Amino acid sequence: MGARGVILDANGYELALRSDAMRVQMTSDTVVGLAGAVANTGRVRALLEGSRMFALGENRAIEPTLEFGLRHDSGDAETGSGFQRWRLGKRWELGTQLQMSVEGERNEFELMDPDHAISVQGLLLW
Repeated sequence: MGARGVILDANGYELALRSDAMRVQMTSDTVVGLAGAVANTGRVRALLEGSRMFALGENRAIEPTLEFGLRHDSGDAETGSGFQRWRLGKRWELGTQLQMSVEGERNEFELMDPDHAISVQGLLLW
């Protein structure tokens, strides 16, 4: 669940405040030879997001995005609070039916070593 509000939109540049929260619980039943398990995890974030859309022709564009913010992770996995130093993403609109994105991020937490992540996503619209 989350919310996003644009605070500045000028000459193709956009600055927005974004927050989100999630909670996940996974369970497994006991079966012969294996015990059941329950795992919980959660995340709350508040971010400042800047982006700029560049048109690449008719129905095609690229949108680089940069984020900074605060994050708190809880639950049975790695936990802690800290500063999400950056998240850099690029989103391509390739015609009206296909969107692709590549994102990378670096996080620093009081209770964890810095971590890095890269993701690639595709979205087919119809």
